[in-house]
Amino acid sequence: MNMKGTLLVTVLSAFVLVAAADWGAWSDWSPCLCSLVRVRTRECVVQPCLGDEAESQPCACVPTDPPIDCPMVHGANSVDGVLPDNCNCSNYVQCVRDQKTNLFTGHFRSCNPCEIWDQFLLTCVLDMSQPNCHFEPSTQATGPCPLGEVADNEYQFVLGNSSIRDCPPGTKFNLTLCTCVHYDPGVPEFVSITCLKFNGDFKPTKGLWMYNDGVTLDPNGMLSECAFFDSSKKSKLELPYFSNALDKFPQFAVSVWFKRSAGTSGTRSLIDNSDCVNKASIQLTSAAGALTGMIRTDGDNYTELFDPLIANDLSGSASSAASDNSWHHYVFSYNGSIAKFYLDNNLIGTDYLFGRPDRVKAPMFMGGCACEQNDCFFDGYMDTISYLRVPLSTADVDYLYSNPDECVPPAPAPTLTP
Repeated sequence: MNMKGTLLVTVLSAFVLVAAADWGAWSDWSPCLCSLVRVRTRECVVQPCLGDEAESQPCACVPTDPPIDCPMVHGANSVDGVLPDNCNCSNYVQCVRDQKTNLFTGHFRSCNPCEIWDQFLLTCVLDMSQPNCHFEPSTQATGPCPLGEVADNEYQFVLGNSSIRDCPPGTKFNLTLCTCVHYDPGVPEFVSITCLKFNGDFKPTKGLWMYNDGVTLDPNGMLSECAFFDSSKKSKLELPYFSNALDKFPQFAVSVWFKRSAGTSGTRSLIDNSDCVNKASIQLTSAAGALTGMIRTDGDNYTELFDPLIANDLSGSASSAASDNSWHHYVFSYNGSIAKFYLDNNLIGTDYLFGRPDRVKAPMFMGGCACEQNDCFFDGYMDTISYLRVPLSTADVDYLYSNPDECVPPAPAPTLTP
């Protein structure tokens, strides 16, 4: 009998059993991801652990035609206003509460080619790994990245030979990974959140994605092209980035140029993030020959601007009358305690509040609203819509009024740490 051989086998068997026990149990398989794989993971109990902590396998995802019920499809705790499409990485789902049934229904939205939805940033981002997605190496690049190089600052990069692109908010360009990566600087990195100029396209700045629902370009803007809204087609623009995110900004401002078509009745939405059940936290509207506006904070403290101003005791130095078929400049500014409304470089309303703009599940709508009532859709034109994370002074408002193609004043007020 070979005692040495038996002992060796016993020792090796014990080693295998100990090595297997170093790992915890495998987790359940995840749902089928939009990349058509599912994954499971395990934790290392005792180092060192041999093998992988995660494994994946192909899976089949069954798509659901819209409208869908968001809680049933994505889980009761996942109704976040905007959700990823589990079957397609290039899609996302906009959840809207139905007034009649009180259920959230989902409507599919699609990113541009070579982009995928990023649920962390709430915007579409580049994904060069998709089939048929490539760019010529940049002739401007001087560093290790084949697609580009940091341009004016660390939040921009050169994309091939085509254009300078912005990294989305909350990211900056990483020269090692050659892409925009998430980071938390502790303070806001941009004065501007995003801006829409409508000069040849509908692309917002700062790398944000916007969904266009029937809005067209028109050559008769303030300086060049502008956006044309048609209420008969229920046309509107949507910025999903603001879904469940507006309370990140303790200070906030919106600047928009608009021209309301003559003969339009009722109060029509310019900027609105209401979700059918909850009041908007930011709402700027155009009534017949006048303006209205509202901000609601997370302390359920809100103010509303009406015409005449005496209606809710807002003090202003000018009337909110805004004639139809003429261009007007409307500005809302909030510094964390004072809300101000401006029309055509005149202060028309001031009120004192507390708290941050409240979190609402809807995106920021321009020219429409979530519930799609016929009387909320705007008829007319908009140009240079700017969202900022700082309040605007009188001098800032004057600069934007005098320079209708500009998004940011030259020296706006400092930001607050969120």
